[in-house]
Amino acid sequence: MARSIVRLTHSQTGETYYFGWSGGCDAPTTNRMTEEELLTYLEAEDYQEAGAHWLIPAFELNGPYSHLGPEALASIERKLAYLRNEREIRLERLRRQGTTFCDNPASSEESVKFNRAGKREGCISVDAIIELYK
Repeated sequence: MARSIVRLTHSQTGETYYFGWSGGCDAPTTNRMTEEELLTYLEAEDYQEAGAHWLIPAFELNGPYSHLGPEALASIERKLAYLRNEREIRLERLRRQGTTFCDNPASSEESVKFNRAGKREGCISVDAIIELYK
């Protein structure tokens, strides 16, 4: 699961994009995404984290995970349900405040104000982030 997500709007075009964001390096961890792309990305992350990428191999006869059987499927289903619930909580926070950060910044632009997303970890504008991380 992406650790944080930030919604940024281009000041001239008004287009809105979403970015996975690292609080550690203060920069995007993904290229820009539309809302539809973000939802697809988050769902894929949930499947990966839940171990659902094992589903097909787990049920192949003599496959590498065939010994896991129905117990593995039940475990994956429980974890997916938990992750989907967590995703909805994070998306609601994203819609409300523009980020999934729990410290509730004044705005998404405020939360990336001191970014290091440019060359040599330089601070760049929101518009520059949107253009650089295509």
